[in-house]
Amino acid sequence: MKKNRIKSLFISIILLVLPAVSFTGCTTIGKADNKTTVVCTVFPLYDWTKEITKDCEDIEVILLEDDGTDMHSYQPTVKDLVDIEDCDVFIYIGGESEEWAKEYSEKHPSESRLDICLMDEINEDILLESSEGIISAEEEEEEAYDEHIWLSLKRSIKCVDVMGNALKNKTSYADKITESLSSYEEKLNELDKEYAEYFSSNPRTLIIADRFPFRYLAEDYGFDYLAAFPGCSSESSISFVPVVELSEGLKNSDENVVFITESGDTELADTVIEQSGKDAKTIVLDSLQCVSLKKIEEGASYYSLMKSNLDALKQE
Repeated sequence: MKKNRIKSLFISIILLVLPAVSFTGCTTIGKADNKTTVVCTVFPLYDWTKEITKDCEDIEVILLEDDGTDMHSYQPTVKDLVDIEDCDVFIYIGGESEEWAKEYSEKHPSESRLDICLMDEINEDILLESSEGIISAEEEEEEAYDEHIWLSLKRSIKCVDVMGNALKNKTSYADKITESLSSYEEKLNELDKEYAEYFSSNPRTLIIADRFPFRYLAEDYGFDYLAAFPGCSSESSISFVPVVELSEGLKNSDENVVFITESGDTELADTVIEQSGKDAKTIVLDSLQCVSLKKIEEGASYYSLMKSNLDALKQE
């Protein structure tokens, strides 16, 4: 994926003004009753942290991208960066969409703040972006690692373990974190087994009329796929080549479903189905990238959305 130079410039400007803002009385943002404040960039990290610290009265968790903005287009505000400056633990993914977070961490280190870059923590398990199965693959300036690690339950369990063990040192309820961590990892392991059992008896070639952020999911369970665009692509509109190849792929497969992501448009999927001549349906697979606080308040969780994705996959 080509680097967004405008975004990089924007972040650089914010980083320049941050010291001035931090010394004007704004450094109390995020602190509450002497609690340990944990700032997470995206929903999966926020929900994991809430799960493993649910019995810790001295931990407060803040979600930066709380309005449902896609992480690929998110730009931190000055307040966001001040929240990070003031927090005790800062947790982020660390891929190309979060180069700003990595840059911030490196340029603004703090002895009182623990920064956790999860792609660094599980670096032996991350994969390079791939054009395999992608119709409109983009030319890369340089190799980049796929940042969608939360869509792998196996890698998510490793991330949760890293986070839980780090947070034990930031609370008076370390024993509670140990209990919650064990229980939550067991729950995710069981869901991982459900996915594995499904795909072991149901070999699939998924047709995705949208971006494809699910490479780690495919790697874990061995299914094939044909997708319109890469996972981090800004392109999602109808064009001749994706329509032709996806419709032919659907026509010549046993599939009766075309998938899109939660932020996708059904227009491309509808066109693909029409051109294939099949009586197929469109189903959403959630990438967990656009989860707002409102959805969280309505009951959305990492586990529930990953379970819903498995239920969606079973609608063959």
